[in-house]
Amino acid sequence: MLRSVFRNRQKQDVLIAAGFALMMLGILAVCLFLPGILYAKKRETLPNLLLLPLGLGFVYMVYRGAERLLSGMNRKGRKRIFLLCSLGALAVQLFMVYQYFFYTDWDVETIVQCAMAAVTGEDISRHSTYFSMYPNNLVLVTLLGWVVRLAYALGLSQHAYFAMIAFQGVICWAAGVLLCMLVDHLLHDDGLTTMAWVLYQLLIGCSPWISIPYSDIVALFFPTAILAAFFLLPKTGAKGVLRMFLLAFLSYFGYRIKPQILIALIAIVLYQAAAMVFGRTFQILRG
Repeated sequence: MLRSVFRNRQKQDVLIAAGFALMMLGILAVCLFLPGILYAKKRETLPNLLLLPLGLGFVYMVYRGAERLLSGMNRKGRKRIFLLCSLGALAVQLFMVYQYFFYTDWDVETIVQCAMAAVTGEDISRHSTYFSMYPNNLVLVTLLGWVVRLAYALGLSQHAYFAMIAFQGVICWAAGVLLCMLVDHLLHDDGLTTMAWVLYQLLIGCSPWISIPYSDIVALFFPTAILAAFFLLPKTGAKGVLRMFLLAFLSYFGYRIKPQILIALIAIVLYQAAAMVFGRTFQILRG
């Protein structure tokens, strides 16, 4: 039976799709219905058995509504609407964050102080023990330090902290744009692309974590950018060289901020290995 599956391309695609669906359903079931996981069930919210159908109903309405709205538009018009909506979402997000952002301690205070020291010249030697324990945050400090320098150069020294937050907002916005480009490229479905955009804005764009200058938000960009470089750029010619450079640069730089980002590169390597073994790309991932 297994031999017949591996010899038949259509069966391979179905097997992979079924395996992915089962994995996602398993993750969903664990997160929703296992009471031993603290974050799976909040006492302040409605029961998960009620929230699940409500969420699925919302997703379905977004999908159907997007299909009807975009069905009569050409591709250029759809791209224009997507760009305008994305820029509008970024503006709303930054406005919201500006209204509620606050200064915090924890690791963030150390990172912010060291990033500010890039301009103010403050002694940060007292933080050497912290960075010996969390060396990946040194790259984050350097990155945010560039943002602080830019803020000072533009005469916005009083808003340097918010400049770091705004930088994170732009990073999240760019990750969302790349995500939707990937969904559109891989699935060719306007409804699914719109649904991905709406869910991203609700889960990430409206998340208060954007107001916390830390690696959890900055690192969000890198796995999406790695996958975008792999799937969206040609494999040959000058763009093929750029593709390889971006894969290496984004993986290395992202790893220096958050080691888990290498998971995206590992997935690409496994995908390429499967393509070499079976001598083809797979239908569910074909652009």
